Amino acid sequence: MYGNGRIEKIVKNNEKDFYEVSLHVISYTGAMNPPYKLVKMTLHVPESADSESDKGLHYFSEKISSKQFDKLSQFTSD
Repeated sequence: MYGNGRIEKIVKNNEKDFYEVSLHVISYTGAMNPPYKLVKMTLHVPESADSESDKGLHYFSEKISSKQFDKLSQFTSD
């Protein structure tokens, strides 16, 4: 389950004609219970097909504490 989504940045790449959108969400177990995990994603919209290194999605996740959850939950859409 996911919540507390936040767009971190939107950057336009004029040279390759795509937008890079970075966001994060917090995943959790059950009804908003720990353990929490921070999930960061970067999307290229539309996906660039110029080279093998320009994939459309980059994904990273890590476990976070309840204290980190409270801090990261500020200024989110939920």
